[in-house]
Amino acid sequence: MAGLLALEWLPDRLDALSADGHAARLETVDHVDPMISPVQIGESIRVWLRREGINADRVTVVLPRELVVVRRLQLPACPENELPDLVRFQAATKTSVPIEKLVLDYLPVSSSHGEEGQGVITITFDRDRLHRIQTVCAAAGLELEKVTLSALEIGRLIRSSKASDLGMSGPDLVLHQQETRLELSIFDEGTLVFCHPAQLPQDESGDVLKTLTTELTRSLMSLGQSNPNASVVRCFYVCGNPNPDIISLLQDRYGAGLSVIEASSVGKKTIPIGYESLAGVFLPGEPSHLKLDLLHPREKYIAPDRRKLYITVATGIIALAVLAGGSVYYTTQLRLNTEAADLRNEVEKQTKQLDDGKPRLQAYNKIALWKASDTAPIPLWAAFREKLPSTDRAYFTEISLTPSSGEILASFSGKGYARNREDIVALNQSLSDQGYQVVAKTPILTPTSGKRDPDYPWQFDLVVNLPRLVARQVIDR
Repeated sequence: MAGLLALEWLPDRLDALSADGHAARLETVDHVDPMISPVQIGESIRVWLRREGINADRVTVVLPRELVVVRRLQLPACPENELPDLVRFQAATKTSVPIEKLVLDYLPVSSSHGEEGQGVITITFDRDRLHRIQTVCAAAGLELEKVTLSALEIGRLIRSSKASDLGMSGPDLVLHQQETRLELSIFDEGTLVFCHPAQLPQDESGDVLKTLTTELTRSLMSLGQSNPNASVVRCFYVCGNPNPDIISLLQDRYGAGLSVIEASSVGKKTIPIGYESLAGVFLPGEPSHLKLDLLHPREKYIAPDRRKLYITVATGIIALAVLAGGSVYYTTQLRLNTEAADLRNEVEKQTKQLDDGKPRLQAYNKIALWKASDTAPIPLWAAFREKLPSTDRAYFTEISLTPSSGEILASFSGKGYARNREDIVALNQSLSDQGYQVVAKTPILTPTSGKRDPDYPWQFDLVVNLPRLVARQVIDR
């Protein structure tokens, strides 16, 4: 019967481990080569698994540290439901790659060393690579259930075999070696706080210990940045074929705090050498704060929309009420129809009466408008004359008042002569200040020869409107 498969997605090969302990390795780089179709490599994996006798329909992909970016962030305190959005926002400011091109998940870190706010360990992975993994698995006939990190699976292996309190009582160092590949991880505050990949030299010279010493120093320096008073007491060395020189170096550093974990010493089933990180996939008891899934990353919880449920329930209640009152409905239907017909007839009757009365209403409105436009010219004329200047500056040869209707109560028009152009401007400005609407006209400078009054050479036309809204204020001034 088909079951779950653990698949480690290494840069230079694929390692597979089934739930019954059957292991297989495919030496290839096609799965990470963007020039090769994911459907093609998926078909190759399907043939490879069949050839190896591995029957599975579901798969968990384990990524090595070198394929992801791990970063620690310190965030302001916020509600737990708002944390995913805040993590994504802060992570976007720390990466040179647009956050939309990355898939991100995180591990919460408790702040127990005087830090304020909320600490998290973010893990980001290229979104296009994740899509390629999904396509490859689908082409291989495998349903992708989860994409996680090798360091976390090694942590599960250690908790189930050697130390259930990994990282709980203080920082614990974990070294996971696969031939020349090395991953150094630190578990503290109950979670993964540091993870770094390294490549050991191919030969067995002292360069292996020199490289390891350098990487250990780097790991401890990183720990000291987040926890200055931390001191690693326990060290877990996970390797199918432990290196005696590495064991000796670690014993000199950690003494009795060193635990060497070989494949054959874990659980009831023997784990094939080199497949230790895949064995953790099948172990139970993963703490919720250590769950990492780049396929289904942590997201803000959105309360389910129950409106459809409420509408369905309400509809059901209404339907029951309708069924229960069906007999009453049918007995009263005729009466309601009759009343509705009577109401329609009444509405039609009232509408006809309103239509018949529209001509009369329009006549009343015209009469009212005519009455409203009725103007007493004498007060208007008297008020207007008071606003005119004395004859030593200007005088009129013609002037008339025309009552009007609507917004304009009356209009004044005339012709006159002035000493200077400024006198005409001052007259227009004075009338405008008093509330009159002055229609600007261009004055004309007439020749003085042959004129009866050469002291008034400027001829002008006056056109002034009196708005109905300001008529009372103008008259009362």
